[in-house]
Parts: sequence; structure tokens; C-alpha cells
Amino acid sequence: MHAFGIGLSDQWTAMWNGDLGLVDEMMAPEFVLRHAQAGTDAFDGIRTPPQPAETVAAWHRSHDGLLFTAEGTAVVDLTPAGGGPTGSVARPYLARFAGERGGETARSGIDILRVSAGLIVEVWSVSSGAGGRTFHRRVPGPVAPVRGPCGHPGRTAPERRSARAGPARRPAPATRRYAGATSGRPCPAPESSSVNGRAVAMPSSRPAPTVTAAKLST
Repeated sequence: MHAFGIGLSDQWTAMWNGDLGLVDEMMAPEFVLRHAQAGTDAFDGIRTPPQPAETVAAWHRSHDGLLFTAEGTAVVDLTPAGGGPTGSVARPYLARFAGERGGETARSGIDILRVSAGLIVEVWSVSSGAGGRTFHRRVPGPVAPVRGPCGHPGRTAPERRSARAGPARRPAPATRRYAGATSGRPCPAPESSSVNGRAVAMPSSRPAPTVTAAKLST
């Protein structure tokens, strides 16, 4: 039963990817589609196998590069009854398509297939919809501290943008803040600073390497 449920879920996904010949194989002569996401009112009137094929084709015409894939483990609850597997199959899915402004748009959802005698008689579907998100998201790692020349703390990109947005000030010469980085003179003497509220000592003074035109051209 479990293998049958996985296979039926795979067929449902393949149909949404354009394999429209599967409609007659897996859908009951009459069924109900219940979609909760916005813009799917047309699904309410779909009751017979020819209709999903037309809807899927239209969906692909309006979403360039549309591709559906399983995004999680299927939950299969089927028993042999009424001449074939009967019960339900639920599985998360991922839909990807070309974004309106370039790049790729991705949305997650869940389809629950109600099955009777081996055929789909009802589908419950919900997705994140427009402006939604996916189930699996990339979690950024810790950000390494920003360091300028001579080991001085640098500024992050937001801090630099904030500084640029502040009152206009006369720019300092390039050698003023980090003289040792451009002139070959030693870095400034160590200063006391703090990180996360704790006092720390800045790196000690040491000669900075001299940058010459010959080095830059190699």
C-alpha cells in the first residue's frame, strides 16, 4: 500500500509537470478539487478528467519554466478496500518558475489526495501563494568580523551605507585613516577598543608592507 501511495503521488506530480496522459489513469470519473490559495477559484468547477488537463496546460502557459517536485516524505494511509487501495496520501511539494523580474520564484505547498479503489476522488491543496515562501530555507552562518588594514575594525555594508546617507562631510585624504596601508609607514599605536561590551586591545604597531606599482602589475 505504501509503495502504491508513493507512486500515485509521483503520478500526480508528473501530471502537473505536463504529463497529461496520466489524468485518465489516476483520476476517478468524477472528483472534487479543493484549493485554498488565492486565484484558484476556477478549480472549484473541475469535476471530470478532461478538465484538469486543460487547467494544467493553461497553468504552464502562464508560468514560464514551471516545475513541481516533491519536497518532503509522503504520508500514506491506505488499506485494500472497495476493489483497490482506499484512504489518503499527503505530501509536501515545491513549485518553481521564472520570476516576473528575472530569477526564479519558488513556493511550497501540500497536496492531500483522497483515494477510493485506487483512483483519486478528492484533492485538498494549499500553498504559500503569491509572496509566500518555501518550507526549506537557507540559514545563513555567522558573519565574520570585518577588518580593515592594520587589523582595525572595518565597517559592515549597512554601516557604510548609513555613513554615506549622513550629513555631507569633506572626505579625508586616502592616507589619513590607514596611513600604513598606502605609504609604508607603521600602523598607528595600539588602542583600546571593545567588542560586545568587553575591552580588548587593538593589534600592536608593526610595519605595513609597501605597495608599489610593480607589485600591483604582477
